[in-house]
Amino acid sequence: MLQLRCLFWISEIIVVMLVIIPIARFLLYQWSLRELFVNRFSQGSLDVYLARFYARTEATKELSDIQLFEWSYRRLVGRHLYYTPTAMLMVIVALLGGLVIMTAIRAGYENYVDFYAKNAAVTTSLSHLSLGDLDDVVFPFPDILLSAQALAAIAGAYLYVVGVVIQGFRNKTLTSSDILWCSFRMVIAVPMAVSLSGLANSSLGPFIAFALGAFPIEALSRLLRRLMTKTLGEADEQNSDQLVHLAGASPQISAVLAGEGIGAIQQLASVDPVALSVRTGLPFDFILDLVAQAQAWHYLGAATEALGKLGLGGAMPIRRLVDRLARKPSDEEAKAVLTASAKLLQLDETVVKTMFNELAADPYTGFLVGVAAAPGRSSCASSTLTVDTEAGVAEPAVLSMSSGHNLREA
Repeated sequence: MLQLRCLFWISEIIVVMLVIIPIARFLLYQWSLRELFVNRFSQGSLDVYLARFYARTEATKELSDIQLFEWSYRRLVGRHLYYTPTAMLMVIVALLGGLVIMTAIRAGYENYVDFYAKNAAVTTSLSHLSLGDLDDVVFPFPDILLSAQALAAIAGAYLYVVGVVIQGFRNKTLTSSDILWCSFRMVIAVPMAVSLSGLANSSLGPFIAFALGAFPIEALSRLLRRLMTKTLGEADEQNSDQLVHLAGASPQISAVLAGEGIGAIQQLASVDPVALSVRTGLPFDFILDLVAQAQAWHYLGAATEALGKLGLGGAMPIRRLVDRLARKPSDEEAKAVLTASAKLLQLDETVVKTMFNELAADPYTGFLVGVAAAPGRSSCASSTLTVDTEAGVAEPAVLSMSSGHNLREA
């Protein structure tokens, strides 16, 4: 009985640690990598950013721009945002994992005894643990057995959770919302699998339950929509995905952005790029590129996609082209690019130049150019913005300045 008890608790510890170790290593060793974009803001860029996304309130009206940025940033980023979701996920994994291991030990032990009981040579030496002894082995879990479908659903959800946390740790993109989604997946796996697998053949029930538990959230959403429309006899509405028209925006990236409520290109030009990078886990430079393309779409519409052939598919290259056109003496190469753009769009050159000038004059375009111009550097006294993400968010604190170009935690 001691061996079975050790088997149970060793298995339980392994199941929990496979989920917790990637999260712990991310928070301990990769946390500072998420904050390297902070010192990309010059004072001018910071003014535009705060004016666009953070209106001052009574609580923040006395703060400087740097202090206001630190206060808003701490509300988005901080290890404290991971503690509760991680603890909840650990409890859920320990509970459901324990039920699976308990079921395996109970069912496996009974099958073991039944198999050898049929062999007369070992019948006399075979001993059978009582139900009370088996209950002691798997204490404190109740004396129940999971059905094959429930066990398969939990196993599939566990596969999904381990994949998410390891991939997030590997890519340095793990967010607190990822951990919450993992908890939700573990909780919903069994009821969803039992309800949907009943629609198929009984022999396929466990396989379907496992697949439903392991499928990504986006795939499950599409599957459920198709199933409902087929069952109710409704037409399946296929809306074109605007975001895939942006360079670098694959269907997977589009699904990630859709999870943040972004379904139209123009929306990207109106969201906080810092918050979007933090919440999606996508690199800050990649988010800036998408936002720059969306900013161009805001002024030029679908013509932006065609201008990508000339390297003018975003607000930043168009702003740089306008700056070159304004030089004295005139830049002949820039004029040739403008002429090619007008020819490509089949518009008068003066009209195209006017549209480009309007886009370049937008303060937010200047913000994008300024932030993207010197990665990892700040023109604000060549200093590093040091953000204390461990502090609470109730009272704004002063953002300290330190020499160098890398963030350190206060």
